[in-house]
Formats: sequence, C-alpha cells, structure tokens
Amino acid sequence: MPRPANNDPVIVMHDIKGDAQSLIESGAGDIDVLELVNRGFTVWLPNQRGTRYSNVHKRDGEFQFTKRERWNFSYAELGTYDLPAFIDKVRSET
Repeated sequence: MPRPANNDPVIVMHDIKGDAQSLIESGAGDIDVLELVNRGFTVWLPNQRGTRYSNVHKRDGEFQFTKRERWNFSYAELGTYDLPAFIDKVRSET
C-alpha cells in the first residue's frame, strides 16, 4: 500500500452490527484500519446511531436516551442526515 500523496482523510464505516471499536479489534473485511494509520493516513471511524457509543449526546452531557428514543430512526436517515453530517465534520477538522 503506498503512502498517501496528500492529507485527504479516510473514513471507514462499520457494518450494521458493529461499531468503530470492532473495526480496530477485528478489522473491516479487506481494510486494516491500523495499517492505514501506520502508513500515514488520517483515519476517521464514525459510530452510527444504535451503537454502544451513541447513547449519550455531547450537547446533553450524561443524558441517557431511552431504548425507544435510541432506536427511533430509519436506515435511510443514516444516509440522508448522519453520513453527510459526519463528512462535513471531517472536512471542517482537516
């Protein structure tokens, strides 16, 4: 794998049953996240709604969502709202 020619970030998204931690622990299929980091890439690992890390909102501090609130979304919303918001966040940070 070649070293990055620029500073473009790499976003690696977990599958429907996983989370960012699972990408590091077991890999993402053909993608070795730690190898990307070792080769100099800036790697972003988002956590989608419904993961063990998505039960507290930064603005709400320690507020815990109820199970109903936590799962009150559609998969279409992940692509329509969440992924574009995450890409915008990565762009603003790089």
